[in-house]
Amino acid sequence: MSDRIKMIGNKIRLMRVSKGLSQQSLAKEIGITQAHFSNIENGRCNATIDVLLRLHDSLQAPMAAFFEDIDEQDGTVLAKNNKNNGIDLDDLVAVLQLLKQTK
Repeated sequence: MSDRIKMIGNKIRLMRVSKGLSQQSLAKEIGITQAHFSNIENGRCNATIDVLLRLHDSLQAPMAAFFEDIDEQDGTVLAKNNKNNGIDLDDLVAVLQLLKQTK
């Protein structure tokens, strides 16, 4: 899959984790299997417009949030204003989970 699809999946993961939801609970809420949801988050398959609309409703996120800051130049996908500070997505997810636990 393309880097753009992976970036959209990463955005979905961050939104889900920030709401304190498991893959299984959110997948059930939007009417897809946990395996399919995992494939979307990991960029192994496309999310349909219907699934994105259901995620939009469940996560109470603007539709534009799934596509924000994605720009393609010369085949390379870049996040605008990315400062490459050495923090990857897994680190960010771990921090968000720790913050949720401390509340």
